[in-house]
Amino acid sequence: MNPQNPILDAARSIGDVFVSWQDDRGGIDRARCPYLAPKYHPLFRDMEIPFMARALSGLSAATRNAAYLEASGRYADYYLDLVENLATSERIAYKFGIAMESAALVARDHPGRCLEVAARGLTVLKWLRQLRTDLGSWFLCGYKPGLASLKDKPDVGFSDDLCHVGRGLVRLYEATRRPDILADIRGLCGYYLRDVAPDSMQGLWNRDLGTWVIGPWPDTAFEHMDNTPACAAGWVWSAYGGADFLLSALPYLEDGPERDLVRDRVMASNRWIFRECQFEDGAIGMTGRDDRWVGLTAAAILVVLGTEKAGLMTEQERKEFGPPVRAAWSWLLAHVGENLPEAGYLEATGKTFPSPGDNVAWLLSWTCECLLRAQDVQAFLR
Repeated sequence: MNPQNPILDAARSIGDVFVSWQDDRGGIDRARCPYLAPKYHPLFRDMEIPFMARALSGLSAATRNAAYLEASGRYADYYLDLVENLATSERIAYKFGIAMESAALVARDHPGRCLEVAARGLTVLKWLRQLRTDLGSWFLCGYKPGLASLKDKPDVGFSDDLCHVGRGLVRLYEATRRPDILADIRGLCGYYLRDVAPDSMQGLWNRDLGTWVIGPWPDTAFEHMDNTPACAAGWVWSAYGGADFLLSALPYLEDGPERDLVRDRVMASNRWIFRECQFEDGAIGMTGRDDRWVGLTAAAILVVLGTEKAGLMTEQERKEFGPPVRAAWSWLLAHVGENLPEAGYLEATGKTFPSPGDNVAWLLSWTCECLLRAQDVQAFLR
């Protein structure tokens, strides 16, 4: 790596891989991406692609390298096209949410296309609104739990699905300033602010855990682990994703109890990450100190930076989070670039595993984004 800027070089090494994977259509060439090989049991949902576009956009801004911006736009366009083609046959909320965020990304990075992609994002919003519900989650995810014993449940209700919907709504609102979108943002916030209630989809917050549960039902049919009921566990995917959504929505919430609850939930969940999931060497696990994940270590740092940027941290809390963030940052820097472990994963207990491989690329995107925030990390740690 370049001794002048090794952290940026580590970020570039991820971005260069993303560029090399891109095929002529703008998606991923499956033959070029090792994490789409059978070894990693990929699902081929393309969910990682918008996150790669976001990381490449950030790299373009940091390096002024036009190749990153071009690849970012092509990845985002590919995902928009994909969702538009699926909309008549497959209404899945997270896909709509990430497509809306992709539209907003292209609108920001390519001002000449702003009206076109904003219109496409608003069309996706219409499809999303077909999933509106009064069950408490505001939107349905669009599919049922994977266990036969739970097929009577109305929807899977996963926290990691709907945080992408929320973030997409916020980004689309910021790109269009359509006031009707605010009702959807505020309605979905409620699902993350309310406590879990038995046999319902009223809320996702678990006071005993101090973070959001994976989902409201005892479903075990989801990625990266076995035999873990969704309603009994939190994981860093949602601890970061839920906070990221709420923090992005915060400027558009009215003054009052809601805003106070956002701070309460986000700070508690941040504490859960470092209290329950951080190893002594600084690495972060997925649901606890299970296995070491580079991308989830990046996510733990990013959520603290987001909380600080939102102005929600007191000076005492900055001091509280300083040592665990410093340890996480040190471990992250020691495990990127040439030292990046395969799939960004180091087994400790084997309770979690790096499949599906699509999500490995997603975590690499978070890693790249975190490395690009090096100055913010250093400022926080001063």
